[in-house]
Amino acid sequence: MPETAVKILFERYGAKYRAFVAFTVVLGIVSMLLNATMINVAALQMLGTSLYAQANMLAFRDVFLFLGMTNFIAMVPATLLRIPKSKVFLPGRVGGETRDVVNV
Repeated sequence: MPETAVKILFERYGAKYRAFVAFTVVLGIVSMLLNATMINVAALQMLGTSLYAQANMLAFRDVFLFLGMTNFIAMVPATLLRIPKSKVFLPGRVGGETRDVVNV
């Protein structure tokens, strides 16, 4: 600022002029810091949202596989126990004989 502008402001505000200048400088620094941190927070928020969606997808996939395998593991014995004399094809025999495998 030109010398005359500083004199005019000093005459207008008196001793408070230095406090106003200090407050303006501090306010400018705080606004710059807030601007920088908001950009970082927004980037982290967007990254977090994307990672959260990816984690949800992976968790859903893992739970789906776990439930599918649990169902399969539970259904095989239940199926074999449901029919007391089930006939099972035994490979390696001439003609592929069948034999009783569960005697309940």
